[in-house]
Amino acid sequence: EKTAHLVRAFLVIYKMRMFASNESNKHDFDRTEAAMRRQAFDEFEIREVAKTFDAFDPSGDGSISHEEFEELMENLGASMKTDSIQRMIKVLDADGDGEVSKEEFIDWYAHNAGDEDVTQEERAEYLFQLFDTRNAGELTIGEFKMKLDTLNVGFTIDEVGAIVNELDEDKSGTIGMEEFANLLNRYHPQELKKDHYKKADKKESKSCCC
Repeated sequence: EKTAHLVRAFLVIYKMRMFASNESNKHDFDRTEAAMRRQAFDEFEIREVAKTFDAFDPSGDGSISHEEFEELMENLGASMKTDSIQRMIKVLDADGDGEVSKEEFIDWYAHNAGDEDVTQEERAEYLFQLFDTRNAGELTIGEFKMKLDTLNVGFTIDEVGAIVNELDEDKSGTIGMEEFANLLNRYHPQELKKDHYKKADKKESKSCCC
């Protein structure tokens, strides 16, 4: 479950950075359309997105400030210009309080959930480079954990080691680019949603047979 939250956080980071860096997006975010798309979300999806928001809200006060987002991106190695962050927050901030609330975040996510302007490989490569600060083409357990700690997901070193072992197909003790891409694909939100409902259907079938 933690790994699923982690991958969703990775994907959101990518979308938010692309959103903030594109000035035209301030004209593209339609709150009415966002509300309509959100209605298509079920309780499972909304609950999972809310958990992602919590990973971006280290203070736990229910909103993401300019300073919190700036620090998060900087710690991940994806620092952004102040005006880009301000522009993004201004677009998401429906009530004008200068911060992004959980509800505003979910609306934005719903609006952008299905928008993919790059291939899975391009997105994976971009995210991998955030982690690979040595430009070595691989991530050690220590490097991976250092970045995960920034996301407030609560991984122990043993749990990070387990992820690396699961993905480490060549048994090098590290994660390479292709292995990282496999992580994103395996725990992609759409795949997890399918798995969630498969399990729910099986559970319902068993209860009906009893």
